[in-house]
Amino acid sequence: MKLRIGHETITVIHLGWEGPKDEDADIESLLRPLALSSIAKYGYQPVINEALNRFRTFMNLSNEEKQSGDNKSNIPSSLRSVIYAIAVKNGGKDEFYAIKKYYLTVQDSTEKQWAIQDNVFPFRVVANSQICREISWNYLQKTFEQWYKIFEGGFLVQHLAKIHSEFVSFQKAAEVETFYSTLDFPACKRSMDHCVDNIKKNAKWRYQEIRTIEKWANAQIKFMTSSS
Repeated sequence: MKLRIGHETITVIHLGWEGPKDEDADIESLLRPLALSSIAKYGYQPVINEALNRFRTFMNLSNEEKQSGDNKSNIPSSLRSVIYAIAVKNGGKDEFYAIKKYYLTVQDSTEKQWAIQDNVFPFRVVANSQICREISWNYLQKTFEQWYKIFEGGFLVQHLAKIHSEFVSFQKAAEVETFYSTLDFPACKRSMDHCVDNIKKNAKWRYQEIRTIEKWANAQIKFMTSSS
C-alpha cells in the first residue's frame, strides 16, 4: 500500500489540482481525477483535506457563483464528481446536507447528476461492512421507492439494487429475492437479479469452504487423538 500511495503521490504532485489552459485534454485532464480519487481511497490525508477545503468553499457560494465559471470555487468542472465523492465519504453531516441542499436547489441538470451520484457512496460504504450490512439492508427495504424516485430510475438506482450482493447465505438470498419480487421497477430488474445471483454464489462458496475447513479440522483432531 505504501508503494502505491508513493506512486500516486508523485502523480498527483505532477498533475496538481488544476491544469494549464493548453493541457492535453486526452491525457492529463483525464488522468487527474483518476489519480486524486485513487489516492483518496487509500486515505492520503493531504488530498482529502484539500478536497474538503475546496468542497466547503464551493458550497459557501451562491448557485449563480457556482455555475459562473469564474473559478471562484476552485473546483474545475472535471473534478466536481471526484471532490463531491471525497467530501461526502470523509466529511460529516454538514457535507452530506450541503450536497443534498445543492441538489434540491440547483437548476443545471449536469450539476444535479454530479451532486446526486455521491449520495449512494456512504450507503455503499455502510453496506460493505459486515457489521452494518443488515442495518443498511433493512433501511433499503423501507426506502427503496424513495431512492427510485430520487434517481428517476437511472443507472444509480441500478447500482443501489446491487449494493447488498455481499451477503453470504442462501437464507439471505431468498429474503432479498422475495423482497425484489414485490417491486415493479423494470429499469433495475437485471441489477436485482444480479444481486440475488451473486448472493447465491457467495453462499455456495461459503458452504464449500466450511466443508473443507471441517474436514481439515476433523482430520487434525483424529490425528492428535491417535497420537496421544
